[in-house]
Amino acid sequence: MLRALNLRKLNKLCNFTYSKCVITLQRTLLTSPTQNAKLFVDRENTYCYGIIAPLFDTQKVFPEKNEQNEDMTTEWFNNTLNHHFRKSTASEIVSTFKKVLPFCIQHNITISDTRFDALVDGLMDHAEKLTDNELLTLLDVLNDYPTVDSINAHNYHDVWSCLDDISGRRIGIWKPDMLITVAEKWYKLGLGRVGDFTFNAIDKMSKKPEHRLTKDQLVQVFFLMNVSRRRLMHFEYEHALYLKVEEMTVDELAIVALGYFKTQTKVKIPQILAEMLRKAKNAEDIHEMTLCGILKTVRYTSHPSLADQMLDFMEHITPKLPNLSTLCVLHAALLGTTLQILHKPSLSIAAQRIASNISNVEMVRLKDIERLLLSLTMLDYDPQTTPCIFKACMAELHEERRNTEIIRYRKCLGAALSFLSIKNMYSIDLLKQVLDPELIEEVYGKSAKMFPRELFVLNMNTYLEVPEYNGPRLSKIKQIKCAKWLTTFTPVKEQTKRVTAMDKLILDVHGVLENIVGGQENMFIEHLLPQYLRADVVISRDKLSKKFIKPQGFDNYEFGELIPAPKDENKDYFAIVILGWNATVRGSSHPVGLAHMKLRHLKILGYKPFFVIWNEFSPLTKEDKHRYIENKIQQYS
Repeated sequence: MLRALNLRKLNKLCNFTYSKCVITLQRTLLTSPTQNAKLFVDRENTYCYGIIAPLFDTQKVFPEKNEQNEDMTTEWFNNTLNHHFRKSTASEIVSTFKKVLPFCIQHNITISDTRFDALVDGLMDHAEKLTDNELLTLLDVLNDYPTVDSINAHNYHDVWSCLDDISGRRIGIWKPDMLITVAEKWYKLGLGRVGDFTFNAIDKMSKKPEHRLTKDQLVQVFFLMNVSRRRLMHFEYEHALYLKVEEMTVDELAIVALGYFKTQTKVKIPQILAEMLRKAKNAEDIHEMTLCGILKTVRYTSHPSLADQMLDFMEHITPKLPNLSTLCVLHAALLGTTLQILHKPSLSIAAQRIASNISNVEMVRLKDIERLLLSLTMLDYDPQTTPCIFKACMAELHEERRNTEIIRYRKCLGAALSFLSIKNMYSIDLLKQVLDPELIEEVYGKSAKMFPRELFVLNMNTYLEVPEYNGPRLSKIKQIKCAKWLTTFTPVKEQTKRVTAMDKLILDVHGVLENIVGGQENMFIEHLLPQYLRADVVISRDKLSKKFIKPQGFDNYEFGELIPAPKDENKDYFAIVILGWNATVRGSSHPVGLAHMKLRHLKILGYKPFFVIWNEFSPLTKEDKHRYIENKIQQYS
């Protein structure tokens, strides 16, 4: 194992730490020098492993450990390790690791102890000669040793990276049961995501999994995907899941759901989501972590064909919410967010739970505050909690007890403030933090392409609704670049690009407006508010003659700037905001919160704005569409 030896010599000669060393083969090291060796141990993984642990136990081949020898002394320990192990066999080296284990546990001695140097050097030389059983035994033994301070600790990194390489070279000859068994060992070590084996094993088993994997093995693979989290899920696994989903229990489906959610993969086959919802609904006593896992994935994917089933599911679980944890209640309330499904009972319960316990950092996280604000402001719903949920959230963001979370989750504060801005609520002190150029570069990078809409919205809103704000803002160049990345083009009749359903709606409205105002030349179509996705239409009418004329005064503007209505007492400037199905609450004509804020901003700029809503406009005849828009204009007369 020349690679590992070179690493050890290089570290001693150049005084490099392993966390910074880049001379590795097929490995990406973490750069945190204090990262604990037991990584990624979280409640969800622990819960999921508890469900499928019996499946792994049936495949365990590691023999029983030897009983502790009472004659073991420090002198015996030193003499045992003071041996030229490069001349030993692989079996002798494994036996030595097992032999000194009880003494190490008793005296809390880790493998990073320099007395292990010779034994580790011997392992580097003979690792390729390990049998499969010896490899499994060594992984189990390594897990039983006292935990080191870092995955890059002296000796420890050499051992696990060496075993990871050896395991990886045997992937091609191992069958699925062996691949899953070894991957489980890496999970128990806390190295399933850091090492390469789990990722490569998942990739290997993706070939015809519907024939090669049993139902239990498929569930285990989804668990390993949750552990690895390196890439989107292979569709081959989803097809295999589709064939076996009805055989799975609701707890197994929760493991599957988390496999999707943690790899940021959307479920492409809606029948899988439907089965998750059906079994979760019919379960008499469902564990809340099982429910959370299913809720996360259904919300993340949110297939439109399941909207009615999702609403029915929300009705079914709402009576159970008072007895569930805050996190579970929150995920239930967020279920319909992606499809703009407003379910007031679940939202009200979640909002009141957060409002009542918002000062409890353990019960209500910063991320929980942000997500609840997303749902409430998106759906334009005020649950009338005591205290007011919006005021409580704004006050809580100022508390020192949230500073640790604000530093750890840098994007949460900006997102929460952006959602509160929909309710016309601002904090100058917090705005100065979020819009600080150094912080923006640290969190998002230098390129405006990476800036989220929430950040751009806050920046532009300071000009409109916070005139007293005197803190930092995005530079003009970055503001223009943000506008280019965060806005979409306006469709035209002669475009070669595929016309979407939304494009057809926009072109239809434009056509009706042309007939009303006397031609396209009497329309000005532009992003008046660059922080919003779509452009709006401006039409101008003479106040005395009531005739529509060509909009004037829009020549001296630059894309990415706010475009106010020209100050002319003799003319009215109307701004038409076209709302598609994603801009209204599902099953109604009620605009989402962002649309209401846009209308408010257009009024600040001096326009007389109104909505053209898709499910009010599209079903009408040509004459009725003409009358619909004229009535909207007449409301300002």
